[in-house]
Amino acid sequence: MPIFKGATEIKDIKIGTTEINEVYVGANKVWERALSFVITNDYSDVTTNHSYNSWTRQILAGYTTLTTLYTTLSESDISPEPPNFDASTYTGSTPWLYQFNYYKFESSGTGTTPVDQVQLWINHDQYESVSNDGWTSVTVGSTTLNRADATYSDNPQLTVWTWTSVGNPFGTTVGGSVDVKFT
Repeated sequence: MPIFKGATEIKDIKIGTTEINEVYVGANKVWERALSFVITNDYSDVTTNHSYNSWTRQILAGYTTLTTLYTTLSESDISPEPPNFDASTYTGSTPWLYQFNYYKFESSGTGTTPVDQVQLWINHDQYESVSNDGWTSVTVGSTTLNRADATYSDNPQLTVWTWTSVGNPFGTTVGGSVDVKFT
């Protein structure tokens, strides 16, 4: 819910050094700070050579809580913690950002389909859901991903938005900070 001074949208409100998250006129909320996170990036690029001159390549970048499954992203982190996700309409308890990462897979072999995607995973209780609404885009570093361009899937315990063929918005620097902002 944007507010404007003339034609300029107000994106930040502070009193001294204190950031204001919401502004009300009476009981009506008229402004809310955009949902944002800082991801500490992890990056992995592994090529495996197989017999008969074939190979596979897997690239991962971004953030995950599944560091036991995605061991190559074990250095990733997010702030603030826990990363509550309330940009969309939801039922039940507050959902949270489970993982937000880039995945690429390619192979020299026949019969395999290359994958190049960014996925935003939101965790929630099993019989709850997160709607495909409430935000227009998410900017990761300098790359803007539009919600309308993503494939949306609301599953038990997980809601996922997937963007294909958008490249790696997280970068390749292990330990690098990447700003993420929902609008």
